[in-house]
Amino acid sequence: MRVVEEFVLILVDDANGALRPIPQDALKFAIAGAALIDLEMAGRIDTDLDSIELLDTSPLGDDILDPVLREIADDPGNREIAYRTRKIHESADGILDAAIARLVQYNILDDPSESGVLGVTSAVRRSLRYVTVDSSKRELIDLRIQRVLFDDEIPDPGDIPVICLADACNLFGNLLTPDEIALVRDRIDTISRLSVIGQVVSRAIEFGSSEGFGKKRTALAPLAKGLPVVGSLLHVRGDLAGFLADRYREFGPVFRIRFVGKNAERVVLAGRDANLFLAGTGQQFVTSREAWKGVTEEFGGDRLLFSMDGPDHVRMRRLQQPNFSVQHALSRIDQTIDVVRQEASHWQKGQSIPGTHAMKRMFTAQLMSLAVGEPHWDYIDDLVYAIGVVLEAKLVKARKSKLKGKRFRESRRRVDELYEAIMNEYRLRLRKPEGNVLGSVLEIHESDGIFLPEIDFKLNVLLPLVAGTDTAGGVLAFMLYFILSDPGIKERVQAEADEFFSQNGGPSAQAVRGMSVLSGVMMESMRKFPTVSVLPRHVTTSFDFGGYRINAGQNVIFATSVTHFLDEYFPDPDRFDIERFSPQRGEHKLKGVYVPFGLGRHGCLGASLANVQVVLTMATLLHHYDLDLDPPNYQLRSTVLPMLSPDTRFKFKVSDIRN
Repeated sequence: MRVVEEFVLILVDDANGALRPIPQDALKFAIAGAALIDLEMAGRIDTDLDSIELLDTSPLGDDILDPVLREIADDPGNREIAYRTRKIHESADGILDAAIARLVQYNILDDPSESGVLGVTSAVRRSLRYVTVDSSKRELIDLRIQRVLFDDEIPDPGDIPVICLADACNLFGNLLTPDEIALVRDRIDTISRLSVIGQVVSRAIEFGSSEGFGKKRTALAPLAKGLPVVGSLLHVRGDLAGFLADRYREFGPVFRIRFVGKNAERVVLAGRDANLFLAGTGQQFVTSREAWKGVTEEFGGDRLLFSMDGPDHVRMRRLQQPNFSVQHALSRIDQTIDVVRQEASHWQKGQSIPGTHAMKRMFTAQLMSLAVGEPHWDYIDDLVYAIGVVLEAKLVKARKSKLKGKRFRESRRRVDELYEAIMNEYRLRLRKPEGNVLGSVLEIHESDGIFLPEIDFKLNVLLPLVAGTDTAGGVLAFMLYFILSDPGIKERVQAEADEFFSQNGGPSAQAVRGMSVLSGVMMESMRKFPTVSVLPRHVTTSFDFGGYRINAGQNVIFATSVTHFLDEYFPDPDRFDIERFSPQRGEHKLKGVYVPFGLGRHGCLGASLANVQVVLTMATLLHHYDLDLDPPNYQLRSTVLPMLSPDTRFKFKVSDIRN
């Protein structure tokens, strides 16, 4: 394996499901150094403490190293090694992503895009070894390095630069105790002196830190203008994503907004760099626990995936992931279609139907089937209302008076009644449910009752509904509006849906994946109207970003959707264009620019499952029914409470029954 790959592997903190906490610029310098070391070991360059000598320009057939080699060859005027390290530093994010992708391809790391966490595969975790490209087995790099340091073994030539780079980044502070570091300090220094490039990287990190990486820190981020008393509240309730995108263009990646009430000011971090920061090393500085505290308390517990951090969060995520996977969604195709047909069977020709509520009902019923095995139709309206109010009052901190209203109290009682009925049914059957969230929750509890006590059952059984009722339900509503408001798109969607249902043997998993028009409508709907526009976080450890100091104890907002509205990523962003996501254009593929369901360790666990079910739901509707806007000239208006969705004036009617 390359030094780049080995270094990335030692960066992975398997217990926490993320990269180890290293300052972003130190990480980039180390990645740059690793790439140069690989080129030196491949005989393409030679180095000393001051300069690089180009020995061979022939490509290695390596998609990580060849671009670096080509950049050196194309810039013969400057062979200073410090300059070259800084230049590669600028493309280090791409090198890191490529190295992670390669380790996933080698079956050493799990795919973080599927699992939501960054960690080694279960096979590697059990054996503490991995299989290399040449089919040989190697011990994990951190174990090899510890043996070299403590047992005075002669280090492998490939381990020497990893030790040096790890020391330059102060990575041993994450791997060893202070007493252990003191014990092997001389050994680390001796080995580090064997790597010329490692020494250059160490100097670059030290220099970069002393200069603040080229940006002077200022005390206070700029404050967005707002109205007296209410601040930015009215702007946020009108068009949250658009307002934040405009402020990003005005102020850059860090600014403040003010709301009503005590402690109502928030620091906003926005743009692609902020998204990448949160998805990577930024996760060590913030927590989502505070934001979700009110929601978890409402349902009588506190151990919910959203509100957990560190190893517990990673463990819970891995245990629950099978129920929220694409494979699980594809195994439930018939069940999903049946739920859609049951809901729509009550619609009458010519009837005016509230669009957003209908879509939330339909998706909530699907989520109930996922959670406990059946939709429980009699309780759907209560679930939709109760969860919406809890999110609005406890997460968004708005309209708290609804919690005291008669309708909420009755809906809340009904939710508890449903939960007790489900648990009583399980107790009477005396067997564990299988293939749903309830079964998973019971299994986790039985294996470790301290990790997941009984008091947290309700919270975790309701997890799919809390996560998906207002988010995926809102996506469906926006999709339906855009389809019905554009005859050309509607015709293409209906043709695709009809083809899907005409397959011999019935709808298949492969056919679901092939519905490109509906996928494009879904993805563009989520770009223009991201149901998760921001991610609230509480700062646990102070950090620097964008030239500002973000202090521990602050509440911040990561405006992850701002990139959706920037011309440099999505040309003409105000236009609804489903071809943005075609293989030819792929505007969403640049990491950190398309973030419809959050990111990082706390990204939506069920995002892939929801995508499948949303496409399948819309295909079923448009195959069976000819729907139209009611009235035909309705113009879309949205609301941000509790999550972004079309407002209550969005309605449709059944013009005809097609199939």
